[in-house]
Amino acid sequence: MNLTAQQSILATLNYFDLFDYPLTLEELHVYLYCPPKELSDIGLVLQILDEQLIPRGFVACVRGIYTLAGREAIVSTRLERYESVHWKYKKAVRYGRLLAMLPCVRMVAVCNELAYGNARDEGDIDLYIVSRHGYLWLTRLFCSVVMELLGQRPNIATKEKKDALCLSFLASDHGLDCQSLLLPAVDGIVDIQFLYWIIQLTPIYDKGDYYEQFYNQNAWVEEYLPFRITHGLHRRRMIRLSLWGKIFKVVLEGGVRLFGSLPEVAARKFQMAILPLYLKKHLNGGTHVVMNDMVMKMHPSDKREQTREAFKKRLDHIRAAL
Repeated sequence: MNLTAQQSILATLNYFDLFDYPLTLEELHVYLYCPPKELSDIGLVLQILDEQLIPRGFVACVRGIYTLAGREAIVSTRLERYESVHWKYKKAVRYGRLLAMLPCVRMVAVCNELAYGNARDEGDIDLYIVSRHGYLWLTRLFCSVVMELLGQRPNIATKEKKDALCLSFLASDHGLDCQSLLLPAVDGIVDIQFLYWIIQLTPIYDKGDYYEQFYNQNAWVEEYLPFRITHGLHRRRMIRLSLWGKIFKVVLEGGVRLFGSLPEVAARKFQMAILPLYLKKHLNGGTHVVMNDMVMKMHPSDKREQTREAFKKRLDHIRAAL
């Protein structure tokens, strides 16, 4: 897709406006959607904002944060949500440490709204978990049981999910390439929400170089988001296992591996037997609910189509205006 510099900037601001999230200049540059090559210069982005888009009434700047004109109120919304981001990250690290101690867990990362600092107070905490290859089903079972026993899973019956740990996306360390999970493009508009999900994913535990592998195996996103950056472990938002935690993990993992593939086979059979009907309805019929030995993605109410359609309408308006 070919967009002009102005169209790319406005398209990016419009996408994040769907989620009430204005952007700093640095964020805007990193998240630019289908930009021309010359926008690799962040100075040019600033020049276009200051000399063209702001004077023409397309964009406003409030406290160094850029938003669509007329939407200045969401700057305050962003700042207010930062308090929720702080506490949700602390909880993600606290309970993520328990997940990291479980056998075969190789990486724990935050994703969705929390990953880019737009967590709503009433929202849950979405995690992406990477397992050792050949132990994905067992890893999901261990993680789910531990969080269930601690009362940290979303309540399906009451739909209460505030600060709950959502474990609905896991992958084997051989299944890190997410391209097969993309929705098909419609009228040239790709699965934009999933593209941003990929580049915003942020690790909080990484037993090796699994985030680097994830980043490299999803290099195809640069066709649309060429200025993406890596999100390494942050010292204030990372999980460090104690000596005893490391010993616990090694002992458990050694015990699991003694039985070969039997625990994984049993875990798969058990989870398929108790899988809720609302997940079975959608199982492997598209990209919303996918469960196999490489990846587990369980989002039956996936809203990516609606997001893509809303973005398409805005992009059409931008093209007409410019």
